[in-house]
Amino acid sequence: MMNQIKYISQSQQKQSALRRTLGVRLFACRHKLRLSLKHVQDKTGVPIRAIDRLEIGKGDIRWGYLLLLLNYYEQTINFGTLLDGESEPDLEEDA
Repeated sequence: MMNQIKYISQSQQKQSALRRTLGVRLFACRHKLRLSLKHVQDKTGVPIRAIDRLEIGKGDIRWGYLLLLLNYYEQTINFGTLLDGESEPDLEEDA
């Protein structure tokens, strides 16, 4: 059985919507690879708290951390279409 992970924030505030949508995408990448927060921290140097806050869309985005995570997950993000849900195909996970 396949579970699709797709999320597009409905927030009227574009910054909040961007953070939330980006966070869900980061979480989906980590979840798909079955990686723990500790593992990602050890491999990237990004603190667990920062990874967690990015994934839940809280606080300011630290671009250096974001780039390290995207590089580690071998992902790119098209910010121009992120809120439209067009930047990436649905991430699928075996359940």
